[in-house]
Amino acid sequence: MPTDLNRRKFLGSGLATAGLTVAAAAVGTASAEAAEPLRAAVLEFKDPWTNGVGLAQLLTKAGVTVVPLDPAKSATEQGVDLIAFGTFTNNAPTYGEYISSQAASIRDFVAGGGVVLDLAQSDQFNATVDYLAPPLAAKRADPDHDAIFVVAPEHPLVKDLRTANAGQVFTDRSASIRVSWESLVSWESMRVLLSATPGAFPEPPILLEGAHGKGRFLVTSLTVDKCYDAAGASIQPAVAVQDSEAFFAGVAAYVASVKAGTAPAVVPTPKPKDRATGPMVGHTTTKTTRIWLRPGKDDQKVTSWRCTVTGAHGAKITASATLSDANDHSMIFEVGGLRAATRYTFSIVPTSGADGFTPLTGSFQHRTV
Repeated sequence: MPTDLNRRKFLGSGLATAGLTVAAAAVGTASAEAAEPLRAAVLEFKDPWTNGVGLAQLLTKAGVTVVPLDPAKSATEQGVDLIAFGTFTNNAPTYGEYISSQAASIRDFVAGGGVVLDLAQSDQFNATVDYLAPPLAAKRADPDHDAIFVVAPEHPLVKDLRTANAGQVFTDRSASIRVSWESLVSWESMRVLLSATPGAFPEPPILLEGAHGKGRFLVTSLTVDKCYDAAGASIQPAVAVQDSEAFFAGVAAYVASVKAGTAPAVVPTPKPKDRATGPMVGHTTTKTTRIWLRPGKDDQKVTSWRCTVTGAHGAKITASATLSDANDHSMIFEVGGLRAATRYTFSIVPTSGADGFTPLTGSFQHRTV
């Protein structure tokens, strides 16, 4: 993260509107799936951390007719197929004022078949994407990432991206601009298309797709619109600009398919269960030991738990513990009756409601006398 300017103080510095730009109108060509050329209303901001813009230019190159978002009009009055917010636009007041006052019209715009694309934003101003239509939800936080991986390789938004090892995309970019800045950290009822973990694992999410009515919400922490300076000169390596062009060409084709009613159905990505902390073996004597555990959030509603300790010859010892929020949702199993110089394994499960629960296991070598 740049150290010369603090994004958390920037909004109140009086500079926040200095780099706010509106998109220059440009006539594009018709999409193969659209009866008329696609139109996009764009709001972008030349922020002091990337010193870049590019959203309007990249969409124009993708054949989209780009017009400035009119803050005085509702989303449904913009007369466009796509509303797009550039990276860090929420550091200028217009973004926050618009999504707050026009949240209902943004939802109506999407329900009617429009697409909203929201790129990386500063989490201190808009950690949650509040204009999303429930049950859709997305949240941003501080982590930044440069290694981005494809989760849904068949999806039209990502299938034509250049990939490197392990399905990594958006490689070879400027080191001064994080690929995913103020990254997404959670979601509800949305599909994960890109993440910061290889192997198609969805956490942390980087690009989310959500369906509402006939349209789509696209929420991302990508900064791939930041390709040019204010004069239009490239601030990214040529291959990175090509990757950005490919992404926004995919966006244009995707918007056309939404408009035509041919976009693929959105199947939300299930959220992986929150992982337990522990179990950890604590103080051990010649006859006793203590085992500490904090179950994952998904399992913290269960209060009664059982630990089964098994010795080398199959002898079992059972201990119980009660989970309490007074102990930060953690518990300690007090295990007695142990033998010296013996290796033990243990398994921890809820005493009830354990269907589908994977036992938490471990082992320890008991001390000698």
